[in-house]
Amino acid sequence: MNNLRLLALAAWAALAAPSFAQTFSNNWSFVDAGTGQTVSGVISGLANGSNLSADGLTLTVTQSPYAVMLGTYTDFGAGAGYPSYQDTYSASNGVVTFANFIYSDEFGEFFHLGTDPQGGTYYPELVSYNTLEDAYNSDAGIQFSAVTMSVPEPASWAMMVGGFGLSGLALRRRKRNGSFA
Repeated sequence: MNNLRLLALAAWAALAAPSFAQTFSNNWSFVDAGTGQTVSGVISGLANGSNLSADGLTLTVTQSPYAVMLGTYTDFGAGAGYPSYQDTYSASNGVVTFANFIYSDEFGEFFHLGTDPQGGTYYPELVSYNTLEDAYNSDAGIQFSAVTMSVPEPASWAMMVGGFGLSGLALRRRKRNGSFA
């Protein structure tokens, strides 16, 4: 009977773990060459790996010298007539190490992301084709840093609860089978 309980607990813990690749977010920033102000935000939906497609990411601009550029960019640049062979990124240990892609929003603002403009990638640029405002830095690439999460994921909670359950079960068995003398 106890073995059946342990088997059921192990199956529950395995099912509680996510069945998809873990994604993460990064903060990003660059200094606008025209105004000297910092342009920054968050990019989410990232995964660790090399030469990954940038399709499916969400970019949010939280700080910009131009209010029209604040907001979320979810339209992948390859759909806007740009060559999709360049639209990739690489990440290691939860931080983007290489980026070269374009996103846009529904209002006609485009976001070019590149980590090494001197090496041939896009340079970081937010451009509005409606208002002709442009925040860019053609000398330095965009900088990425990890976003720290303060709340554990559901799979972590499941492992913790399962560990407490197994510890309690072991202590309970120990009390029944022997004495502390």
